[in-house]
Amino acid sequence: KNFFIIVNYWTFVHIASGVIFCLFKPKKYSYKDWFFIYLILHIVFEVVEYILALGGNPLFVEEFIDIIWDILFGLIGFGIIYSLRKIVKN
Repeated sequence: KNFFIIVNYWTFVHIASGVIFCLFKPKKYSYKDWFFIYLILHIVFEVVEYILALGGNPLFVEEFIDIIWDILFGLIGFGIIYSLRKIVKN
């Protein structure tokens, strides 16, 4: 098992998903609420991806640590835009 961070195409896809999700936040949601909605959706996506891997689909084969890193990279993308918006607002 490898616990090191592997940066590849999918790393940037997960970062981009966090960025895009944060950019399209409706005004009626606070960033805290929108963050938790994104977190729940991302976890659900990763669980579905893991279930597809159990079915033998070679596209979705991942170890558990990869799932954790995918979620963290998505949250990093969300955090980048949140931080930039906070800086620009001030």
